[in-house]
Amino acid sequence: GLMDLFGRRNLNDVNFQFITATPLSEVKLLLWYHYFFLDQATTPFSVAMTPYNTTAAAGSRDLGSEIDVLATVTLNPRTNMLFGYSHFLAGDYYSTTPGAVNITDADFFYAQFQTRF
Repeated sequence: GLMDLFGRRNLNDVNFQFITATPLSEVKLLLWYHYFFLDQATTPFSVAMTPYNTTAAAGSRDLGSEIDVLATVTLNPRTNMLFGYSHFLAGDYYSTTPGAVNITDADFFYAQFQTRF
């Protein structure tokens, strides 16, 4: 997902783009859903490829799900703004695995201004 919570090791990411719409010619919307689960019942890895938990086997392979919402607004042919919001819903892995860091739900909001010369 866009929150970059996990590295691409021992991880499955089933994802769907539900909506890619253009309600107005200047606005583009994207809704993206991700479901994360472990490939093997061991540990997830960070983006730096360090293991989150090396002391116990996973109590559950369910890491959680993430929803990403993006809106791109075109101000003129060379300038646009991007607004994004992501929400992570923690899975059973964190509450059922001994020694795992207790992660709760998370929110992430960002904005970007782009101009091309």
